Order: sequence, then structure tokens, then C-alpha cells
Amino acid sequence: MKKLIYLATITLLFLLTGTNLIFFHETNGGNQPKTWVREEPSKIIVIGGMYVTPEHPEPGDEFTLGFRIKNNSTVTAEDLNVTISLPAQLELVSGSHEVHLGNLVPNQERFVSWKIRANTSGDCVIELDFETSNLGTGQSKWLLEIYPKFTGLFLNPWFQLFAIIVLVAVISLVILFIRKRSQRSRRSYLKK
Repeated sequence: MKKLIYLATITLLFLLTGTNLIFFHETNGGNQPKTWVREEPSKIIVIGGMYVTPEHPEPGDEFTLGFRIKNNSTVTAEDLNVTISLPAQLELVSGSHEVHLGNLVPNQERFVSWKIRANTSGDCVIELDFETSNLGTGQSKWLLEIYPKFTGLFLNPWFQLFAIIVLVAVISLVILFIRKRSQRSRRSYLKK
């Protein structure tokens, strides 16, 4: 009986510690904004990094989506307009799809942002089109992954094997204990 209690105590301690032997932690590391295809026929207006706040939007969340726009030419970009095209998973919460930035002198940067809502999960291809009155047009495509954060504890497969072995051992000990007890009671009955 002492062995059974000792084995059960050790098993319980392993279960309660939550060590990597027993549980492993899985997190959806997605939702990282990524550059997908950057098609920039014109290297004159460069659309730099995409910024997402909060960093990992989930379906149903509202977030700010921003881009850095830079005039990479040696002349002023006149009458610069930037237009965002959103896939079906995303919708514009406020403002206009088109932003008028006016004139951009050489090497000048501006930050443009939109308030967006993620309706469903999936890979979202976002297109930015720009147009100037003197330098032409261009487009840039970006990928934003919208997925629910999935965090959970799962039984480690090695622990599952360990738990089965311990369970078999505990059942075997219980059976042995019951047999020995019944043998003792039978012997004491026979002696009387």
C-alpha cells in the first residue's frame, strides 16, 4: 500500500508541475506582417515598411495599418495620391481609401495610415496604388496574415506514453495488493 501511495504521489507531482515533460505550449506565431510581392514598376516613389498596430490583429479586431512613403527621385513628386485596395476579409473603418499627400520633395518621407477592421481570418493581400501628376503611377502589394491567436497546453506525446506506463503499473500494484489481502484473509479464515 505504501508503494502505491508513493507512486501515486510522484505521478501527481509530475502532473501538477506543468513541466515540459508533461505539457508543451503551442502558440500561433502567425499574424506577422510580411512583405509578399513588392511590385514597384517605378523606383521613384518607394513604399517602405508596413506597420500594424496592434501587431497581431485577430478576426473582429480594429487595427491601424500604416505605410512609409518616400520620394526616391531627384525631383519633387507633385500631387501624390495613395490609394489602398483591401481584400474581402478587411474593411475600412473610417476615412477614405484615397489619401492625398500633396508634393513630396526628393528623399522626403511621409507616413500614411488607415483604420481597418478584420472581418474574417486568412491571408490578406493589400494593394497600394500611387499616382503623381509628373512622375507617373505604381503599385505595391503586401501580405497581412489575420488568424486567431491560438495558445494552449497539450499533453506532450512522451508524457502520454509515461502516463500509460504509470497507469498500468498502478493497476498492477492494486491487483497485487488485493490478491495479497485476500490471501491473508483466506489464511486467517483457514487458521480459525
